[in-house]
Amino acid sequence: TACNPVRMATNAVGLTEKGVEAGQKVHLSVPPEQAVRILDEVAAQNGWSIVSVGDQYDMQGQRGKYFRMETTRFIGGRKEMSGVFFTEPEGSYVVVGKDDAGLPEEIVEPFLAAVKTHVDGTKEASTEP
Repeated sequence: TACNPVRMATNAVGLTEKGVEAGQKVHLSVPPEQAVRILDEVAAQNGWSIVSVGDQYDMQGQRGKYFRMETTRFIGGRKEMSGVFFTEPEGSYVVVGKDDAGLPEEIVEPFLAAVKTHVDGTKEASTEP
């Protein structure tokens, strides 16, 4: 049986109570540039700040937007994490992080809520069948 390592954050089963695990890809229906802007807002509301943003390239060209963020903890001092919002046909994806790479686990839920609010607010209501 084939194993699909990519699961949508909204319909994943058997995850932690937070709903998303470190190392998991979270798929977003917004492009990388917009994801970085939303992350900037959410980060500020959760004690993090984005300290740098740039384009992420590979051999095929631009792949997405790189971000580096940091927070200062009462215990442990400054903590940095960096990740990439990779471009994909439906928008973008980011990997949830642990230690110093990826999207910080503690802001995944508010970030996903902000993305959903942003997407729902920009699309025309089309609930008719």
